[in-house]
Amino acid sequence: MSGAAWPTLLRRRSATPSAPPWMQEDKVGLAADLMAKAKEKDVRFLLPLDNVVADEYDKDAQYKTVDSDKIPDGWMGLDIGEKTRKLFAEAIRGAGTVVWNGPMGVSEWENFAGGTVAVARRSRKAGLFRSSEAATRLQPSRNWVLRIK
Repeated sequence: MSGAAWPTLLRRRSATPSAPPWMQEDKVGLAADLMAKAKEKDVRFLLPLDNVVADEYDKDAQYKTVDSDKIPDGWMGLDIGEKTRKLFAEAIRGAGTVVWNGPMGVSEWENFAGGTVAVARRSRKAGLFRSSEAATRLQPSRNWVLRIK
């Protein structure tokens, strides 16, 4: 789980000091229920280990990679980090199905597209979709689609 939904799920695990504007405080209880049901059914519920964070919501913002539980005040997660990319790639490698509800980060901005591209490449390599499907279903920009090939 990543993208816009992960801050709500992360909040369920710990009080994150710097929640992004799209954090849904009213959904923290739902997040807790989903995570409990996954655990009860022995389903792996993966959350980001690390994130590419920025000091503002802007394509040219300052950015760095930090562990998910160490996001500095005033910064927000805009993509998954390298450790999470590897974690997700490993999970995809053994998956029969991946439910993809959107990008891993703000994939239309180059500095925050790496996670989406990495997961798309691993999914394609695992045979979970063809590049033509990626082009029609997961296309934040034409450049992004070209990069997953």
